[in-house]
Amino acid sequence: MSYSPIVLFHVVFGTIVVFAGFAALFARKGNSLHRKTGNIFFVSMAGATMSGMYLSSFVSIDNMGTTLIGAIALYMICTSQWTVKNQSGKIGYIDFGLLLFALFLVSIAALFAWQAANSETGLKGVYPPFAFYIFGGIVALGAILDAKVIYQKGIKGKFRIVRHLWRMCFAFLLACISFFIGQPQIWPEAIQQMNILPAPVIVVFFLLIVWVIRVLATGKTSFGRSKKLQSYS
Repeated sequence: MSYSPIVLFHVVFGTIVVFAGFAALFARKGNSLHRKTGNIFFVSMAGATMSGMYLSSFVSIDNMGTTLIGAIALYMICTSQWTVKNQSGKIGYIDFGLLLFALFLVSIAALFAWQAANSETGLKGVYPPFAFYIFGGIVALGAILDAKVIYQKGIKGKFRIVRHLWRMCFAFLLACISFFIGQPQIWPEAIQQMNILPAPVIVVFFLLIVWVIRVLATGKTSFGRSKKLQSYS
């Protein structure tokens, strides 16, 4: 069985996403390991997302809902990465551009929800209206927070870290859902019968909540001995 180069590209980068994502998730936030694995995750996630968007747009039939989810993941990793890379804290064209991108995604989610609700099957591709309500609502939350950062002319301290964490973790959550649950046929039948494929998704979701609460409550980024966070880059 042969696969096109874009499919192989997508699979390779998707596999790297999983390994780099878990490494970054468990590493102490802000240290060397976290920075290196986080950068690998960002690059591989961007590659996997854009190749996946191409496949769902031009190869699959009526799968634009998946393309939208890929675009949402891309928005999340870009805003997350920019949060830590923009050490000057100044608001510029990138911030406004990402906000406009988020608003565009919200409008597309609303359109797809309307199309699904008014279709004969009640679906847009394979997605019901409520799926677009959920994803559109999450991006709308991101856009509101983007607008808040622009209005306040920046973000600092633990809120800056939380902004980075929840967005990158949410993108990783989407990747894990796609990798472990969305494509069960790629896994051996024995693993499918064990019903363990949802486990990594649950772990990522749990750690997303735990990290956000921990940083907000204590400012700490490790479960071992650590100082309160002073800087993050």
